Amino acid sequence: MFGLKGKTAVVTGAAKGIGKGVALAMAAQGASVVVSDLSEGDCQAVVKEIEAKGGKAMAFKADVGRKAEVDALVAAAAA
Repeated sequence: MFGLKGKTAVVTGAAKGIGKGVALAMAAQGASVVVSDLSEGDCQAVVKEIEAKGGKAMAFKADVGRKAEVDALVAAAAA
């Protein structure tokens, strides 16, 4: 893969399955990861897993079917 140090990755559906795998892989390559899903608790668990491996991540509960929530997710990721 390639290095993502200094980049921010926003991963939706990141609490489980393929999304979680993508979030972990991005973090392993050096990205700061915004872990987003419908369940804040599940997002926090993925954030803890990333941080335990030395990565940087934040959780953000969002429903990507709602524009206002997507706008808030993007704003949080850009901050």
